[in-house]
Order: sequence, then C-alpha cells, then structure tokens
Amino acid sequence: MPIEQLKDTPTDQAELSEWLLGLYDRYRWWFLGAMALIYLMAFNGQWRLEPDSALYLTIGRNLAEGQGYTYHEQINQVAYPGLPYLWAIVFKLFGTNRLWPAQCVMLLIGFVSLGLWYRLVRIHAGRAMAVLMTCMVGMTETVFRYAFELRNDLPFLMGILAFLVGYEGLRRQADPVDRLSRRAWPVWVNLIVLVSGLAVAVVMRPAMWALLGAVVLTAIWAVSRQRQGRWGRLVILLLSIGIVVAFYRFDPRRHSGSGAMGAYEESLVESATDRLMPTLHLAIQENLPKFFSSLVTDAAFGTSLGAKWLNVIVALVVLGSGVALMRRRPLWGLLVAFTVAMIVVVPRPQARYLLAVLPLLAYGWWRMMVKVERKLPRPWGRLAFGVLLALWVLPNLGKVFEMVYEQRRMPFLAHYKNGQFLHVGELADALRSDVPDPVPVVAPMRMGRILTYLSHRRIVEAREFSFYEAWPAQFFVILPPAADEMDLSQLIEKHGITLSPSLATVKQGKNRADWTLHSATAARGPSTRDAGP
Repeated sequence: MPIEQLKDTPTDQAELSEWLLGLYDRYRWWFLGAMALIYLMAFNGQWRLEPDSALYLTIGRNLAEGQGYTYHEQINQVAYPGLPYLWAIVFKLFGTNRLWPAQCVMLLIGFVSLGLWYRLVRIHAGRAMAVLMTCMVGMTETVFRYAFELRNDLPFLMGILAFLVGYEGLRRQADPVDRLSRRAWPVWVNLIVLVSGLAVAVVMRPAMWALLGAVVLTAIWAVSRQRQGRWGRLVILLLSIGIVVAFYRFDPRRHSGSGAMGAYEESLVESATDRLMPTLHLAIQENLPKFFSSLVTDAAFGTSLGAKWLNVIVALVVLGSGVALMRRRPLWGLLVAFTVAMIVVVPRPQARYLLAVLPLLAYGWWRMMVKVERKLPRPWGRLAFGVLLALWVLPNLGKVFEMVYEQRRMPFLAHYKNGQFLHVGELADALRSDVPDPVPVVAPMRMGRILTYLSHRRIVEAREFSFYEAWPAQFFVILPPAADEMDLSQLIEKHGITLSPSLATVKQGKNRADWTLHSATAARGPSTRDAGP
C-alpha cells in the first residue's frame, strides 16, 4: 500500500509496520526535530572524565603545543592518531584551556553520523524508512551516549557510514533508473564520500580491519559470482588497500623505533601466532559467554534483559538479523560478522565496540520484526511486532532520558559517577603547585591519564610505574588506592617505599577518604627492566 494512502490509525488492510512508516513519513520533521532537541537538551559542554578520552586530549594538546605525537614525553604507540589530530586542530583554533569546543565538535559528529545513516537508508529503502530508522538509531542509548563522550567510537561510526553511503551510491549508479533519479549523487561525489569515510575509519580505530576484511570478501564474491559491477568493486578494494598502506606509511606511532606497526597491531599479530591457543581459550571461555550474556543487549537495548538465557537468545536474534543483511547487501552482513569476530578475540571486550555496526543491527532487527508480523496470522503478527518494537525502543528511551537528566544536573561533577571526580580539579591544582615537572607521580587506578591532562604533570598508575627501567631518587604518590585496586598497595610494600607526611589534602566527598599527596623514596628499585615508561 502506498505510504501516502495510509491513515493516522491502523486499518485492517495495512500492517502495523506499514502504518508506522506512514506516520513517520507524514510527521517526519516533527520526529526528526524532537530527536535533535533531545540531543541539544543533553549538551552541557562538560567533559565526562574517563581515561581514554584523557589520553586523546593529552596527545592532541601536545601536538597543538609542538611536542609531537607524545604522551609523557614518549611517542605513543597505542592511541590511533585520528582523534588526537582532530583535538589538536580544535586546540589550535580555540586554545588548550577549554573543552566545550571539543564537545561541540563531537555533537556535530553525532548529527553528521545520523545524517549519513538517513542518506544510506533513503537511497536503499526510501524516505519513510530513512526517517524511522534515523530516529530508531538516534534514540538508541549507545549512539546517544557517545555523542557526549570525547572518544573515537562515534567518529569511527561516522567514517563507516560515509563509506557505506558512497559505496551504495556507486552501486546504484549501475541502475539506469536510480542514476537518473533526483536523489542520485554524481559518481565523483559518491567516490569522495567513500574515500573520505574510509580514511576517517582507518585512522580512528583498529576495528577498521573488520571493514577492510568485509570489503575484501565482498570484492571476491562479486568477481566470482557477478558480472555486473565487478570492476567497480575491484577499484574500491584497491582504493581501500591503498588508504590502509598510506596510513601505515605515515602513522605517527611508528616513529618510536620498535617496529613497523602500532601496539594494537603487534598485539593482534602476536595473538594470531605466538599466543594463538591462549587467545582461543580467552575467546571461548571468557569473551563469548560475556558477549552473548550481556554485551549485545547492553549495546542494542541499553540494558540487560534479566536472565542470562534470555539475553543469549535475544543476542543471537540481534546478531543473526544483522548478518542476514548479507542477502540484501553482502558488505553489510560481512561487516557485522567481522566486527563480532574481532570483538570476541580482543581482551576485555566492551559493549561500545558494537557501535560501529549498531545501525545495521537496528535495520536487521526491523526487517526481522516485519517478517514476523507478516508470517503470523492477525492479530498475533501485530502483537509480536509491537512487543519486539517495544523491546528495542522503551529501554533505550528510558536510558536516553536518564542521561539527559544526568547531563542537566548541576554541578555536573557532583553527580557524574556518584561524585567521584567532584574535587579532581583541586587535586590537579595541588599537583601543579607541589610537584616539579617532570618528576613522576604514582596515582590510584583509572586516575593517571585524567590527572595527566588536568595537571600537565607526569601522572602514572602503579602497574605502569613498576615497569620503569629506573626510578628517580624521589617521586610522589597519591593515596588512597582505588577501592578495587591492589597494585598501588603492593607496589609500596614490595619496594619498601617510604612516604613523607601529607604535602596536600583534597576532599573526595561522598563518604570517600581524602586524597593525600606524599613525597616518596624507594628502598628497592624495579625488578623488571625490559620496558620503559
């Protein structure tokens, strides 16, 4: 039934899914505007403090100040360079003493990502589906959250979507009807979008290898099974390989003299060769149960669904629906499959790693719901469709508005993570005034990178400090250790570290012991001498 003929209420002739599409198409500006307003309501210009974003910000600030791609005066081999260089540009334009411009840039990246997703669905399935899927993905808690986190997850998603938009546009050029449509972009525009998106994805995260693997297999499939478009896919494959080669040729992480790859790549090669059996054991014994029992539902629905068996069943449906997109577009299903495979084999997988394919998972879930609705007799089909739709939408909406509330509560740091960082600025001020640069300071777990950025001092955590080849005659220690930390206490005991009386005291608040800063000397130096700071 044509969309324009659908009524404001479901009828006996129209499926509930068709009615919903018509509703979103008819009131598209209201739905899209309401979504944009919710994003703007959550914007507060405040940094959501956490270690990864602190690392990117510190390297970006060092680039802006002419210190190169460094962290603690050493070339950093861990952080992919895309986000640090973006922050370097922001710091050059707006100065290094404010973070609200970076927050604005990340929110803009969120809007661009949703716009690219709209464009991809629009040329693939029409305007009504594009509006509905944009709202469905935009109001997914995982996507919403990372529009306000200064991490590389959302820029990576933007790169992936730009590549898919360009790829779909080039694919459509082979259809004479689509080529003459007003919606069609010229070949050169699609090509620029594709190359730009791939370049952004490659410099943002090591998960770009999942995209490259999907592109390679799609090209092989096209060459072996299709005549039409095979040369175009080969060109895209060669472009993809060329961009990856160029990235590693100019990768700033390589100039430390430790090899031809960054730390992530070296670890990946080692996992696939020297540590193959331990890697498989980790994937099977630990990562797979965690992945299916919590990570997939956390990413897709914003929360666990309760019993582990229910989470596992729903996770299999979510991932199966995503991989099944291979029937529509082999590249999409392969991208989901490769991303899942990478997540399962890496240490400590996180739900946010699925953000790169979450729009595809949402689209796969929608297609699965429609099939269920059409397979079952009425009213059971409509009922099943409504339950499945509510399962995706309602938990996510609850989490989205919970985050909006958290973002609007002031003072922000008094409520963020239960006030853990309320007085961290005062601690950073104490470090700047009492600790000469570059004397190291040993900090509690998960505080090293954050305090490094805020204090402009060399703040390390106990595990990192224990690998120093040589310790200075005097250094500093921040107490107490984190509640779940053993490293700092063990370091002090193992090396006979003597602490001075407190040089500075800063309140933590929320029934936590005060932070205290101490000068320290060690009776015994480090026993491990195979790695530097």
